Amino acid sequence: MDIHTCYVVDIKRQLKAVPDKKTQELQVSGNHRVDGRLMQTTADLCLEALTFCVSVFQREWDILGGLSGVVRKRTADMMLHSTRDNTARYPEFDLLFANMPAYTRRTIIAKALGIVSSYRSNLANW
Repeated sequence: MDIHTCYVVDIKRQLKAVPDKKTQELQVSGNHRVDGRLMQTTADLCLEALTFCVSVFQREWDILGGLSGVVRKRTADMMLHSTRDNTARYPEFDLLFANMPAYTRRTIIAKALGIVSSYRSNLANW
């Protein structure tokens, strides 16, 4: 199975925001150009993580396919990410993508689950 993406929107400028000392609300103090190389590196890393997750979820679909919604996402997250209370079944993810923010990891997991679920249902319908 190949993964193809179609994201073509370039982020040109990024706002520079600093918290107000009294109210702690963010105040925009200007903007600056976004480093295109950094954005490309981030996109490549996320695509590599997505590819890894899709291959894992394809292998583990017998377990994940019978679950639904939040339980499926939580089980998939526990397969990939080790915590104090959980040892991951695939610890390579934490080694390959160290210090990945939790919100990014969870978004990639949800996207990978959607890709595999769609692939499986389309294959069954075919």
